[in-house]
Amino acid sequence: EAFNISIPTALFITLASYCMEVVVQPVTEGSWTIAFLYSVLVVLVIDFIQIALAVVAKWTLMGRYRPTIKPMWSWWAIRTEAVSVMFWGMAGKSIMDEMRGTPFLPWVLRAFGTKIGKGVYMDMDDITEFDFGTIGDHANLHALCALQTHLYANPLMEVACIHVGNYVNHVPGHFVCFDD
Repeated sequence: EAFNISIPTALFITLASYCMEVVVQPVTEGSWTIAFLYSVLVVLVIDFIQIALAVVAKWTLMGRYRPTIKPMWSWWAIRTEAVSVMFWGMAGKSIMDEMRGTPFLPWVLRAFGTKIGKGVYMDMDDITEFDFGTIGDHANLHALCALQTHLYANPLMEVACIHVGNYVNHVPGHFVCFDD
């Protein structure tokens, strides 16, 4: 939970305070317009630093995901949960929700390992085991839908691949689950 609650907030406050004191304040003495523009730029840079840290955490802790069945309390399951929490705490809270419906969200999710075709509309960012998601060209993934790549069946966690085909329209509130 430290990744989810404390670290993202502390990192944002630390970076924002530093940037405002060292970068923005000396450059913008007396100009509110320049101060505003620099502040927006600083926030965007901080957001991308948080996304980069989440990407590094994913590749460092998990590498590439492979289909598997593991005990829920195994080291593997704890690491994948840490990556998921890091993704939502660092990247999701900072800017991922604002990227929904834009071409930028697929770019970011590709950095995490999700295979996304061209012309994909994504109004959702609920992908947990990123390497298991394959989304075809010109697919539409609307709000409140999910790509469910894992299943908890006490005491096991099963993860497997899912595929959303080309030109698929995935409507709000529906889940795509993997087949056994």
